[in-house]
Amino acid sequence: MFTQKEASFTLEERECPRFVVPNSDGVGYYYFKQSAASLAELEKEFRNLTTADKFSFFNSIDAMFFDATLSTKETMSLLSPIHRIDERVLVGKQLDLLGFIRLHLLDKEQATRFAQFSRNLFSPFLKKLELGGKVLTENEKLLQRDLYRFLGIIAKEDISRRELMQNAPRYFDNAFNPNGAPVENPDLSSTILQVLLEEDGNDHFPSFMKNILSTRDPQLRRSLVDAISSTNKSSYVDEIQKQILSSSFRRNEVIPILLNQMDNSDTRELTWNWVLEHMEDISQIITEKGSGSLPYIGQKFCSHEWAKKVRNAFQDKVEQYPGGPRTLEEVVESIDLCANIAGIQQESARQFFSTLEPAQKAPPSST
Repeated sequence: MFTQKEASFTLEERECPRFVVPNSDGVGYYYFKQSAASLAELEKEFRNLTTADKFSFFNSIDAMFFDATLSTKETMSLLSPIHRIDERVLVGKQLDLLGFIRLHLLDKEQATRFAQFSRNLFSPFLKKLELGGKVLTENEKLLQRDLYRFLGIIAKEDISRRELMQNAPRYFDNAFNPNGAPVENPDLSSTILQVLLEEDGNDHFPSFMKNILSTRDPQLRRSLVDAISSTNKSSYVDEIQKQILSSSFRRNEVIPILLNQMDNSDTRELTWNWVLEHMEDISQIITEKGSGSLPYIGQKFCSHEWAKKVRNAFQDKVEQYPGGPRTLEEVVESIDLCANIAGIQQESARQFFSTLEPAQKAPPSST
């Protein structure tokens, strides 16, 4: 139908359609744009759309948000919980967008209202996926993991964190007691253990480190490494970085640990400065083959100033490493892109979440 960048065609309808599906079944490799009013009409038909149609819809919502075709208010009005468990991928699309907004566009003044909005948005799912409740299918377990990681770690929503802490004793016992009772959802372990460290870590951090260094259980080790490296406690960050230099962690764990520390705004610059100071040591630990991925350490920054800093920090050092120059260009481009989006949407995002009533609910679902 389209052979050029722009084209027009006539719909063979007797009257103007109420809604249009611009990329039926998502078969086209493109995003579409419509007005907020047209998108709202399309969303009313969600129940009758295929999963591919819905995925195309949310992909295009992302694109329209990122180029400011839609304001934050308009974008948030189009988000809605997907009530079918087998459409977990659609929830993931919304979590990605909300996570970007929280990490890069908002400050602490809007954090509480953002958390409450997110909780309300996904409340229909949370009722079905109650922690410690009914036996869940594998797909339900994955969705439970995704939602509680977002709400408990990224949004830091109080109710979700209390629920995670209420279940922490059982998960802690399962992790550290060879005879501990099995838990319902092992995929939740790293999230629950991370919240435990942040809320009550002084009593538990030594046990975490001891078990990481001694366990031969790969799933347990992965959960423990993920939990300790994602915490926002600077004292834990210092100890973990000392253990990196002493080669206590496996070489393939080093970059993921540092990426987790960079994910957290409270530990980002602390980690960045440490990486700059110890870059040669890190390169020796992860070997020349792994050192080409070092620029990824800077990918969570979101300003043009930081794009320049990241380039200056790595450009002379990664030339010798396989894939290093290409990785650096990719990271700098992503930082500049993030800065561009922040430049056009930060004010809109902060205004929307600042003006929400503290108890205001998320938009009702039309699905």
